Amino acid sequence: MKWLLLCLLFCIHCANDIDRPELELLDKDVTFSELPLYEKNWNPVGRRIQNFGTGRSPLWLRSQLKNDTTEIREISLEVGVAYLDEIDFYLVKRDQISYMKSGVFSKTVPGQLHHRNPNFHFSLQVGEVATAYFKLKNSGLLAFPLRIWEQRDFMNKAQAEYIIHGLYFGALLSMLFYNLLIYLTIREKSFLFYCLYISSVLYVYLVLGGFHKQFFAQENSFFLKPGLFIASYLAVAFVLLFTSEFLNLAKIQKTFNSALTYFAVSCIFIGGLATFLPFTLMVKSMNYLLPFGSILMIISAYLGFRKGVSQSAFFLGAWIIVTIGIVLETLTNLGVFPLEFWIGRYGTQLSSLLEGILFSIAIGRRIRTLTREKEIVNAKLLLIEKDLEVARKIQTHILPLHTPVFPDAKIHVTYLPLRAVGGDFYDFHECGDTEFGVIVADVTGHGVSAAMDSSTVKISFKNEKHWSKNPEKLLERMNDFLGEVLNQRFVSAVYAYINLEALELQYATAGHPPMILLRKKEIIELESEGFLLGFEKNCEYKLFARKLEKGDKLLLYTDGLSDDISIEKTSTEVLKETIAITHYLEAEQFTKDLIASLNQKRIQDSDDITVLLIEIL
Repeated sequence: MKWLLLCLLFCIHCANDIDRPELELLDKDVTFSELPLYEKNWNPVGRRIQNFGTGRSPLWLRSQLKNDTTEIREISLEVGVAYLDEIDFYLVKRDQISYMKSGVFSKTVPGQLHHRNPNFHFSLQVGEVATAYFKLKNSGLLAFPLRIWEQRDFMNKAQAEYIIHGLYFGALLSMLFYNLLIYLTIREKSFLFYCLYISSVLYVYLVLGGFHKQFFAQENSFFLKPGLFIASYLAVAFVLLFTSEFLNLAKIQKTFNSALTYFAVSCIFIGGLATFLPFTLMVKSMNYLLPFGSILMIISAYLGFRKGVSQSAFFLGAWIIVTIGIVLETLTNLGVFPLEFWIGRYGTQLSSLLEGILFSIAIGRRIRTLTREKEIVNAKLLLIEKDLEVARKIQTHILPLHTPVFPDAKIHVTYLPLRAVGGDFYDFHECGDTEFGVIVADVTGHGVSAAMDSSTVKISFKNEKHWSKNPEKLLERMNDFLGEVLNQRFVSAVYAYINLEALELQYATAGHPPMILLRKKEIIELESEGFLLGFEKNCEYKLFARKLEKGDKLLLYTDGLSDDISIEKTSTEVLKETIAITHYLEAEQFTKDLIASLNQKRIQDSDDITVLLIEIL
């Protein structure tokens, strides 16, 4: 149902009336200053979308715009394709010339909305006439679907586009993660190839739709030009391999399967050469590669259908639809159909929506078949459980085997990972009988990956032992080290240095929940500030100091202790209220009752919990 709705929205969006200005063409590669010499060479081309084919030298288009209304008009000119190399835009009005540059090799500049397509904004006074000149250059297909908008309408249109394309890309992503989950569960190669195919298709449409340049690679044209063809060839290769595995062609028709596999490998090889081959050659090759690849997949589905493979009927229908879409789009790109023929212009994108419906049905049927192999899956899950147990044992060696003992302090630690292993970490630096440092840290995420990163935190902490008496310096050095080795993960931490003889506390924090000081019946929340470790290099952390008293209790913890509390109060308020009820208990009983009381108020268990209590004797 979601796919059908998305297809309907897409069709409505594409069918909307579009206002296109009258254009004139000058098929000359000249500079703007030379244009007056060729005034008689301009030829009217009307309002149609212009398709000049591939391998063209730069050319000029111009349009005269007039404000016939009684109000000032805010005009937006949008070029409806995102893949043109360079667009030089000149606006002449009142003998003044404005210049802007856009295209794949250009950044967004003032006068352009940060939008997926090249666009130019200006105003026209009442009765004012302006002439817009465009010099176009592209290494592939040179098409110029120019649209004229009121600026307000353009903004509204952009918002509508984000919704439509968001649904489309969201559907692709949901299919990707769904099939990736299936692959990770049963390890069948066909699902892996399908995930790679969807990833490649997703990349292709991000580039063609202009979203990749808009959000990911504004200054790197490699990802937009050669990257487009690499992804296109990989999409064909992976879908052929998916076809082979999904329909089990090796058993149905061994010779054809070998040819299919060799062709898929050839696509991967040619895709790898995309950076070295002429761009126009790659453009032309794509016009023939996609239809040929679709024909191979239809033949594959037909062979499976003849042999009675249950999913092949859906497969056959899907690829017939895709082939029709590819053929229509190819003929449109070759100039057989006009670019106003939107079904041809968006043929592959529309057909991919219908393909998704049929593939979803086929995959659902395949999953039903795979449930018969549940025993094998269960055996693999048991193996995973054993691996997690091994990981748990390894992590026990990352954490201290015992807490240090001091004559003037008592330390108690409770560590409860959410799963078999977790991302919380604690450790100590012992500096004699009266001084020690303690760290409590929390790696973002859960499970094995977070646990592995916590071992890196341990290495960093041990390496900075010589800074144990300088909490702020220790965190600075750890931050610099973790920023280089952690991949897209960050660490919250609090490090406290305690002098039992002088009864002094010095500490620094890095995005960590504040420590709690219990003094008689008083509950004191200590200051906490600083960036997460690994978030930004060369951070400075603030040093805090506080006097301690005999009988004080210092509580260090990770955010899992007070997260997901199901009442209308902040986690800190709930934590303080719970501490007030249990603070008089002995250390071990105190932490046990504190965690149990908070668990009763918790919506769900979603994080590791570490509680470290230091009692000054």
